[in-house]
Amino acid sequence: IKLIDTVAFVNLDLEPVQKEEFYPFIESVENVIECNCVTGEYSMLIEVEFLNTEELDDFINTLQKFGRPRGG
Repeated sequence: IKLIDTVAFVNLDLEPVQKEEFYPFIESVENVIECNCVTGEYSMLIEVEFLNTEELDDFINTLQKFGRPRGG
């Protein structure tokens, strides 16, 4: 049984040229519940669930290779 402690929405400012590399990556992350393209300051809204905030922080750090993330 997997106990979820942390559910978050992460915004990501993703450049269009990075989408080809980003989509396979985000599909491979088990903790991603949903990933949506949005308009405004950020281009992606990612809903995730993790066991703790440390795992969430690691995920956000990994996202930095694709753009500027912000948790919420």
